[in-house]
Amino acid sequence: SLMPTNLYGCNDNFDLETSHVIPALMRKIHLAKCLENNDWKAIKNDLKKYPINKLNLNSSYDNIISVLKDFGITKKKVEIWGSGRPTRDFLWSADLADACLFVLDHFCAIQNDDSQNNNSHINIGTGSEISIKDLCLLIKNIVNYNGSFYFNDSKPDGTMSKLMDTSRLSELGWTSSVPLDKGIQQLYAWYTEM
Repeated sequence: SLMPTNLYGCNDNFDLETSHVIPALMRKIHLAKCLENNDWKAIKNDLKKYPINKLNLNSSYDNIISVLKDFGITKKKVEIWGSGRPTRDFLWSADLADACLFVLDHFCAIQNDDSQNNNSHINIGTGSEISIKDLCLLIKNIVNYNGSFYFNDSKPDGTMSKLMDTSRLSELGWTSSVPLDKGIQQLYAWYTEM
């Protein structure tokens, strides 16, 4: 069995209520940047691609601003749930596919490895973590947003660390090839071109 860490990549879920960490943060920061720049064309394009239940393309600007504020998005500030201190490992989705193929190509070596429990799973990740706060700052720089963040520590942080032991896959010779900053740049380019 292969067990991946937190994934992100093109065709991800960008719904503000159901998405995972990176697409949720990216969309919130992108929409805040659009508000900051008074770029209503980009906001309407975003809503067309990823509808929000309370809004439609005919919604007034005031209604859009009100609903986005309910999600913690304004032109000057983006609300982030929790303290920002938890850390996570994030893996580009194509790297997961590469790791799966790598494991298939090395299945005999894995089976013959007497030092490991052959019935155990293999973790797939980068082997490094970033705090949610630093992730927000990274996305902010890539999106080129000038506003600030409000870390709402009345909301749950979740597990403080979710770093998996990826040594078994590393010992076989596999490592991820897409650094987090490059992956986020690629994802944002894809997101804004869609």
